[in-house]
Amino acid sequence: MIGMNYTELDWREAILLGAALRDGLIRAVATEPRPADEVAAELGMDARAVHVALSALAELGVLDEDEAGFWLQEEHRGALLDVNYRGYVGESVIHRFELIGSWSRLP
Repeated sequence: MIGMNYTELDWREAILLGAALRDGLIRAVATEPRPADEVAAELGMDARAVHVALSALAELGVLDEDEAGFWLQEEHRGALLDVNYRGYVGESVIHRFELIGSWSRLP
């Protein structure tokens, strides 16, 4: 999704993207296409769960996918991963994800 406004993600998108950033999924596919099972093995995660998450990120427009695997779209690399990038929001997305978790435990 070109020109994604990360501050206007709905709660489902914020959970998906925040968890993927926090747990290393985005970084694992940042530089080259990689199959989900390879990413899962590297991160010690369930292969099916990683495939579902990466597929959802592709649907969201953050990743691309072909027969070689999944990879981060160039337009999202700076904003999500490069702390020196002027429009970096990676930590903010993770923070919002963690806030949603906290809010869900309110009495």
